[in-house]
Amino acid sequence: MIHKPEYVKELMRKQLEGSLTPIEAAQLEAARKIYDDGEFIRMASEVLQATEGERSDDPLKYWKPDFARIKEIAERGRRNRNGQLLMFLKVGGAAAAVVLLVLLIGHMTGGRQPSFDLPEGECAGLPRDMDIPASEFACTVRWGDSSEVRIGSGDSGGITQIGTIAVSKNRKGILKLTRLAQAWDTDTGMHDISVATSARQQCIVELPDGVRVRLNAGSELRFPLTRSGGGRMRLLGQAHVRMPGRNSTIRYVIETSNTLLESYGGDFTVLALEGYTRTMLMGGRLVVRTGKEKRQLELDCYGALGVAVRYPRQKKDVSADSLFYSPDGNPGEELAWTKALRTYKDVPLRQFVAETSRWQGFRVKNFNCIPANARISTSVCYKAPMNEIFAAIRDAGVSLYESKGMVSFCDPDKSTIIQWLRRTIPKSVTSTLYTRT
Repeated sequence: MIHKPEYVKELMRKQLEGSLTPIEAAQLEAARKIYDDGEFIRMASEVLQATEGERSDDPLKYWKPDFARIKEIAERGRRNRNGQLLMFLKVGGAAAAVVLLVLLIGHMTGGRQPSFDLPEGECAGLPRDMDIPASEFACTVRWGDSSEVRIGSGDSGGITQIGTIAVSKNRKGILKLTRLAQAWDTDTGMHDISVATSARQQCIVELPDGVRVRLNAGSELRFPLTRSGGGRMRLLGQAHVRMPGRNSTIRYVIETSNTLLESYGGDFTVLALEGYTRTMLMGGRLVVRTGKEKRQLELDCYGALGVAVRYPRQKKDVSADSLFYSPDGNPGEELAWTKALRTYKDVPLRQFVAETSRWQGFRVKNFNCIPANARISTSVCYKAPMNEIFAAIRDAGVSLYESKGMVSFCDPDKSTIIQWLRRTIPKSVTSTLYTRT
């Protein structure tokens, strides 16, 4: 679908309206890589011109673009990108010119923010780059229809037995699932055991065959209770998986909403959401298979990144999965959530909000209202209160509104394209782009 310009322009139109779904946002990001800069900007200008024609009142009719300033910024960005030339197309409306300028500036400069780091020891007295202590881990174990046991950070020793699986927590804070040798599988009506984390919780789960899965907050791992289930598990949320050996004879499979991740020993991360799976390899080998169309890609080098996105087809109630591959993933950034001091250097603000909202437990009304080109550089302690997270986001130049645990980046009183621009472009930039006529 993203190979069709009309479909891409429809995605752009939805982005301006703030109605773009996460799956469509991923498609639009993929389209940026398929089309050259000139073609992508041309489509954006057509969308903006059409949008301008739909509005009966133009808030900028008494203003005109300062083209000299626009050319100066574009030329500076071109030099910074080693001479890469972007085509700046003429457009009919002032708003279209500004949006295209945003695209150009974002493409050329990355919207970089100044970075800052917390002093050594300022995060609960822990040194930089140290993982959150496993002794603080907590989770909830569930099985059957309604049975569960909550395991706190201070719990240790034997916890419970579920079928043939003994649940315990050692002094290092690791939750161990051990299959009892003397126990036999019986038909209890229970098929699996789940380990789930809430806000501000993490947990390392060691499975009977030695696999260790570190769960981030707001995540769940399902593991079969019976031996016949083999090395297969299901994941929702975010995890770091370490499998014993690199060429094991045991085949491990992690199932997500739209993929099967197959490994014979390795080290990798997984972010598994509904219709979206992202995985990065740190060691070993991993095969990513789509759940429906049985297509696959292989990750076999450090930092290799695989993404599977499900999107609807034109035919009603039919969907398909697209696979994307990159050899240039950043394992340090991918594992930032495991650290006591999470350091983000020039990362997309959407990524920062997604990770901090999972940890802090707040909900985001619409991720598409976060400017796509906004980036952030900051350091956050895992014990930081929520208001510090919000302050860091505002320092990055983006406003947010919070009410009853729900955070919105959409200005409730402003819905026109011009107001969308004002949220997108920092005041320091917009003040230089327009002059009164």
